[in-house]
Amino acid sequence: MTRRVPTHNERQLVLKLLSLLKNKIQYQEQLQAAHVSTWVKDGSLKFEISPDISPADDGTRMLAEGEAQDADGVMIQVLLHVQDGRLSVLEIFKGDNSPIVRMPTPSEFRVFPSY
Repeated sequence: MTRRVPTHNERQLVLKLLSLLKNKIQYQEQLQAAHVSTWVKDGSLKFEISPDISPADDGTRMLAEGEAQDADGVMIQVLLHVQDGRLSVLEIFKGDNSPIVRMPTPSEFRVFPSY
C-alpha cells in the first residue's frame, strides 16, 4: 500500500458524501490534510489523518452512503466510515462483486446519510 494524497475525484466523492452532514466541517478539515492508501483492487481507500487534527464529535461509525451505476448496469456502492471521530475508510464495491468497469464521476453518485 502506497501512501499518497487523495486524487481530485476521490476528494470530490468524499466531499459529496459529507455534504449532507451537520458536522461536515470537521471532516472536511480532516480530508484537507489526509493521506490515503488503496487497500483493495476496487479502489477502496484507507485514510491516514494526522493526530494534530481534532477528531469530530461524533459517535457514528458510518457517515454516509452513495451509489451509482457502472457501465455494465450493476450498481457501485460507496460507504464512508469513521473511527473515533476520524475519517477511516471509503469502501467501494459492486453489488455483484464483479470488477468495476468504469468508476462513475462524483457527480454521478446519489448520496444519502447512514443511520
